Amino acid sequence: MDKIRGFILIILLISFVMATVFTERILYVTISVDTPVLWLSGQNTTQTEVDLRDYNTTAIIYANSTFQRVERSAVFADTFDSDPFVSGALINVTCAWQYNSTGKFVYITQTSSPTGSGECIAYVPKQILGSPIFIGVVSSILDGYGYSDVVLLNSTFDGLYAYGIYRNINGSALYDNFTLNIDGRYSEVYGTIIVTATGAGTITSNGVTLYSVSPGDVVEFDISDYHDGSTGTGYFALWINNYDGTLSFTDIYVISVKVNGNVVATNMDVNASFTVDLTNIVSNLTIHVNSTPAGWTQLDWAGSSIIYGTDNSEIYIYNTSASPSRELNFAPQSGGSSAYYAALATGVSVNGTLYGGSASVVSGGEIRRYNGTWTTLNSTYYNISTGNWYSMLGNYSLGDHSLKVNGTLIVGPVYDNVISPTYAAIGSYYLSGTLNVSFDNLIITVNKSPEYVYFTNLPPNWSVSILVEVGTTQYNVSSATVDSSGVAKVPISLPAIISCPTGNPKDCTFIVNGTSLGGTVYIKIADQYGNTVTLWNPPDNTVIGGDVYAFKSELISLDIWSEPAQSVSLWLKLVSTNCSGFEWFKFRAWIENTSERTSEILIEGGVTLNDTTTYLQTSASSTTIIGYIKLEAYVVPGFTCEVTLNQYYNFSAPGVFGGNRVYLEIKGS
Repeated sequence: MDKIRGFILIILLISFVMATVFTERILYVTISVDTPVLWLSGQNTTQTEVDLRDYNTTAIIYANSTFQRVERSAVFADTFDSDPFVSGALINVTCAWQYNSTGKFVYITQTSSPTGSGECIAYVPKQILGSPIFIGVVSSILDGYGYSDVVLLNSTFDGLYAYGIYRNINGSALYDNFTLNIDGRYSEVYGTIIVTATGAGTITSNGVTLYSVSPGDVVEFDISDYHDGSTGTGYFALWINNYDGTLSFTDIYVISVKVNGNVVATNMDVNASFTVDLTNIVSNLTIHVNSTPAGWTQLDWAGSSIIYGTDNSEIYIYNTSASPSRELNFAPQSGGSSAYYAALATGVSVNGTLYGGSASVVSGGEIRRYNGTWTTLNSTYYNISTGNWYSMLGNYSLGDHSLKVNGTLIVGPVYDNVISPTYAAIGSYYLSGTLNVSFDNLIITVNKSPEYVYFTNLPPNWSVSILVEVGTTQYNVSSATVDSSGVAKVPISLPAIISCPTGNPKDCTFIVNGTSLGGTVYIKIADQYGNTVTLWNPPDNTVIGGDVYAFKSELISLDIWSEPAQSVSLWLKLVSTNCSGFEWFKFRAWIENTSERTSEILIEGGVTLNDTTTYLQTSASSTTIIGYIKLEAYVVPGFTCEVTLNQYYNFSAPGVFGGNRVYLEIKGS
């Protein structure tokens, strides 16, 4: 007669227990069978108990549900609590990278560019496999002009993609409209601007190139050449061209000022003022008096006492207000039949101001490629201030590139597939000045972005928080509410960090390391009323961007044994499901062997997405394991769900077929 096997009962009780005692309802049916041609075995673990009955064709499974990390997308994460160049976590490719042991970050200081690409690079010595690739870091351009980058390198290090922020001089002008303003009453006073170049470039005035300068060149400009003749204001428009990218805002030149050939001010800042006592440096200082004197006359003018005479050989000046008084002797001046000149006796000083136009600094984000020469793939304006920390996130996905800064997409997506990424790195590219760039909290993930920590299969309107407890103080690093799809994405990049124990949000960006922060990390799950459901400390005391967390059972595995040495088809089918008061239930079931697997039966969000697996065709030459039933359930505490499955099998021999029945009860309290 044909061997027809009846349904074999498997009862799985998965209990989600908070802290209460509860009773369990076991559903099973017993049938009579001959020695089976297909039977099951299972292994007890700390979370799962397997009870096999009826010739091992019935399995009663008890499983616990726990809150756990179900995925870690990070392949590298370092807060640089110790020197990564000593540990080998980072390796210099170009330039002299350094470690700040006090601030616990790495940095680079440049006044020039290395040969080759010109990029200073420190890379992570680990090949990056998979796509998409995300590289996150917090960075600060402390001084100078140039780029702060995250970098993807090819295997030979001669090609790279750079995703970065930058600061540079806008166009070709550093300063313009240098004006040396000297009181116009003193026509014999003239000023000179002295430029000492510290970089290479050109100096132009009114569109005409006056000089090409190299570092160390000194150029003097007498403002009398640009005197307007009426106001006594010397005007000189000075432009320093930054055409070769080597001149900086602060180091391009040193400005000094001479008055009548005497240096009166050095290393001047823009809009700086100075006062000069002209009695020490001017030998022919005159003032025009519109009257014809008759003999000696005292003139009060602008608070000054002036005594002058008609002696053609000399003019005597007596300062009546100075203490001690001064007598100065000047050669007489003739201004025409009705004009005489006399010297100013008091207030023998002059005020001057060096005015300068504001430096125009441009900053932004840019994605560049180097493969022998640099190519800008895409760029945009973005305000970058010196000394501020920014979170940067470069993304490569099968040729698509993008850059986020402080959580905002500022560049891309743009497509380019010239370089095949193999390694990830940090980098800087020098433009001018003394470039000083710092980096901290470097993370590399595959598949998921590190700007979020993900929580799945939770009821809508529940909340999730990442906390750090230091002593009796609790810091809420970041929080999010569960959306209608049962997912909470907790942002963990700047500027979303709410609070951090160090007081600096960058220390909690991408990586929240409790040990590094001097405390304990907790994940808090609360229901829609604010009641705490779970307060969980990760085993490694760390939460990292790209992590995925959920309430779930462990992966339950049942061995499928076969006696006949013939091929057999295996598959699963969902019969029914029932959940009381809870839609965000997830259940997965499939059959696999060492080389292939069926599709999944999938229930998600209370909705059956697939109720039947595909077929798994396998065979055995003797009594052996021919496959495995895999079961996995996601349920939060306080809810109960039931699932009924049929597992079918059909041997190649005519009439040998049958099925197993799986009753799965998922219960929490």
